[in-house]
Amino acid sequence: MPSGRLASCVAGRSVSGRTAMNERTFPVVHSVLDASAIRGVVEEEYSLGDGPQCELVLAGMNDTYRLATNRMRCIVRVYSARWRSRTEVLYELQLLIHLAEHGMPVSVPIPTRDGELMLTVRAPEGDRHVVVFTHVPGHAPEWTNLEHCRRAGQLLARLHSAAEDFHGPHLRAPLDVAYLIERPVAAIKPFLSGRSDDWAYLVGFSERLSARLAAVSDRLDWGVCHGDFSSTGNFRVGHDGGLTVFDFDLCGPGWRVSDLAPMQRAAVGHKDRRIWRAFLSGYLDERHLSSTDLAAVPLFYAACRLWSVGMRASHVARWGALYMGDWYLDWQLRVIRQWEAAHGCYE
Repeated sequence: MPSGRLASCVAGRSVSGRTAMNERTFPVVHSVLDASAIRGVVEEEYSLGDGPQCELVLAGMNDTYRLATNRMRCIVRVYSARWRSRTEVLYELQLLIHLAEHGMPVSVPIPTRDGELMLTVRAPEGDRHVVVFTHVPGHAPEWTNLEHCRRAGQLLARLHSAAEDFHGPHLRAPLDVAYLIERPVAAIKPFLSGRSDDWAYLVGFSERLSARLAAVSDRLDWGVCHGDFSSTGNFRVGHDGGLTVFDFDLCGPGWRVSDLAPMQRAAVGHKDRRIWRAFLSGYLDERHLSSTDLAAVPLFYAACRLWSVGMRASHVARWGALYMGDWYLDWQLRVIRQWEAAHGCYE
């Protein structure tokens, strides 16, 4: 390269058009907000104590920060842009307040000095909602500990009962067949574009599963669901052995058996049926479960698995296409086929 051309490139003045490239602002799918900026917003808007220290704990579906002052510790959640509307977040927060008022061990939102439950900040990718929650001490449960499983079942049953009379002013879309099956399958479709046989099977399976759910749906218990009850990261075990549950980001009205089914999936994953039996026993200690609901657990096991694949598919722009590689699709389709063969479905 001639020395003059090299000099102009280094200076950012290349006649090849790189100057325009350097000045272009690229769109952002997801940013991670600086912890010191979060600390400044919280310090300005909340009365939580002096000398706050803030650190990023987890960059996930939403980003989670831990904040500590001279008075207390708390958790700051920054919701992803375009993931939850203001109304949807307020539904979650009002539900948490309702559950706490009914004696449920949950993490609750802390209001600002002005009494607001949430703030909205501008990020490069758009508006993001910010909520400060009470901190829950303790450690995560282990589903290989059957007492933890039993207590989780009891907690879910009490949660379902406490939410019976929840009628908040804000709405969330239902956790129905469209949520569990139809939208996930649509999100998966591009990743099976070169696998026509697998795509045909998945479409047929989703139709058969939807038909089986439709046949019993009007006889299933319907109400507020947690939406992600089997994740050990959403609980803390206190010094007395009691469980506290948090992260209601996926909550909404739905068939309550959909909250139980993921625990059956956890039992399958650990290859230990005692996990499911202990959890179910705990649930039945506190709340009635009809024979129709119990019989529908395997259907929702399959639906929740399909939903989880759809979640990965719909977030590849942020999480990366590696999570939807052939190895993953092969595994999930193999499990779904095995489930269908074991539960009397047919192609």
